[in-house]
Amino acid sequence: MSSLLTHLAEGSALSGFAYLGPAGNQESEEALLDRLFLDRHPTIAVDTETVSLKDRTLIGIGLSPSPEEAYYFQVLPEPSPYLDRIWDLLENPNILKVFHNAIYDLDVLGETYFPIADTSIMMQMQALPYKLKDAAHYYVEADIDEIADILPKRKNMLDLDFPVVAEKCLNDVLYTHRLYEQMGGDKWQENEGHTWTYKPNWFGGWQPLEPTSYYVSPQMKDCYQVDIRLIPLLLRMSARGLALRQDRLEDWYERLSQERLFYKDICAGYGFEAGSNQQVGYTLAERGTVLKFTQTRGRNAYKQLKVDEEVLSQCSDPLAQVVLLYRERDKLLSTYIRPWLGEERAYTHFGLETGTGRLRSFDRNLQNVPKRIREIFEPDSGVWSWFDDNQLEMRVFAHLSQDPMMLEAYRLGSDIHTTTQVVLWPGSNLQDEVLRVKVKGFNFSMIFLAQPPTLSKHSGLPLETCKRFREEWLDYYEIAADYMVRQQETNLGQGWSMTDYGRKQKLPDPDIFPPAHIASCAINYPTQGTAADIVKRQMLMCEELDLAVQVHDEVLQDGDEEFPEGLDHIHPELYTPFKVKSGPVWSAKED
Repeated sequence: MSSLLTHLAEGSALSGFAYLGPAGNQESEEALLDRLFLDRHPTIAVDTETVSLKDRTLIGIGLSPSPEEAYYFQVLPEPSPYLDRIWDLLENPNILKVFHNAIYDLDVLGETYFPIADTSIMMQMQALPYKLKDAAHYYVEADIDEIADILPKRKNMLDLDFPVVAEKCLNDVLYTHRLYEQMGGDKWQENEGHTWTYKPNWFGGWQPLEPTSYYVSPQMKDCYQVDIRLIPLLLRMSARGLALRQDRLEDWYERLSQERLFYKDICAGYGFEAGSNQQVGYTLAERGTVLKFTQTRGRNAYKQLKVDEEVLSQCSDPLAQVVLLYRERDKLLSTYIRPWLGEERAYTHFGLETGTGRLRSFDRNLQNVPKRIREIFEPDSGVWSWFDDNQLEMRVFAHLSQDPMMLEAYRLGSDIHTTTQVVLWPGSNLQDEVLRVKVKGFNFSMIFLAQPPTLSKHSGLPLETCKRFREEWLDYYEIAADYMVRQQETNLGQGWSMTDYGRKQKLPDPDIFPPAHIASCAINYPTQGTAADIVKRQMLMCEELDLAVQVHDEVLQDGDEEFPEGLDHIHPELYTPFKVKSGPVWSAKED
């Protein structure tokens, strides 16, 4: 790569334009621009620069018509005079637009310029590093900067000089194009599988045991196309938001504020601040609770007692429960209630970049809004309708493990929770709702092959009871037990798992997550990912409806339009029944 043209001369008609490529010193700016706008390009890589990751105001756009050159055009503070021609280029249906994390760039651009490809999703399908910096480093031998590498603290991209911003965007879009071509390019649009190879980055930390070629199966391509087709739907859901009932919000604000103050005063009476983890830890330790120290990193790090939710939930000291109740109210107030007071609508952003393949909601995570406060959302049409897949993950687990006891339970119209209750609590009342909650907590933990302490936490059962029940569960569901052991051994050995649809899932980074967590993921990722694959396909069947939000196995629409037939037979070998509910309030899901 030879030169970077910035064209910053004061008064220049071509200010706000930069070029990176071999022709920089040989051709005029006019000739460079003519080649971009007048030549026919079947594929153009696209990247956007924004004020920050949170402030998605567009400040520049990068285009790469070939793996050898890239163009940058400024939007802010002074717009390039060529922006209209750029929009015409993007709107051309004969040009494939290649992005890395398309859902972000298209949200910034405010339009969906189809057809598109996404190198980030391609990497995810293969369980390969999907951040552009990592992917470029390993597979196209390029070291590029992330925003954090060039942006000083408390600054945004508008604070940087034009050449710095331009060079970052030029590199990002150029290596997005190269990465696309490296992985097979247009072959991702074909039905047949293909193999792509790369030259190892010998001096950049390449692992000798890592293969130098990868096979992209037809199943991976099908999953990839599902995600690509989801992008415009997710963008529409993000943009529409959910209307807010201010009277309900104000009621929750008053209620939660009073409860938060009540629990805060209790803690203050014992001489500590409920919001201080350090004070909480010291107080509980002084009262006889044995606590571990947190793991710390860095030269200036210091240790303090561990008082996270998992630790406090298992403490017998009633003050620990008071702290948890305080934290719950405080989080609801700060995350959802206060920010939405006075607002007309609640907005979020949906993303596709998760290990399991589930959809992600961020910037006010609507997927984590507690069920009890869902009444704050108001349907524009006057009525919500939603379908709720019945025990989706448990049905998927039964299918994947092929455990005969689990499959028989569903074949007879019963379920695994009822079967487990009969086996572990013989003679108990099957209508006992409190006991059923314990059974469900136990079962959901067991499909992670959980140990007794975790089983006790999620079921509320005594530790000794969980030890005994765990062995009985493994004996009764013997085939499922063998399946989990095989999954754990195989997936830990290769560093990835696979859904029933053929999409690979990269396991969590062992440098960040503890071995026990990774071992659990190795077992349950195929179940969670296959369930996510099913829900994504269900959403695509409903894309003509006014979908508002998706929460794991629930899909909510604004209106009372009927959901299409066939949602319960998305998977060719697995029946996934669901319930349809409707009403003016998106009510809590029934257990």
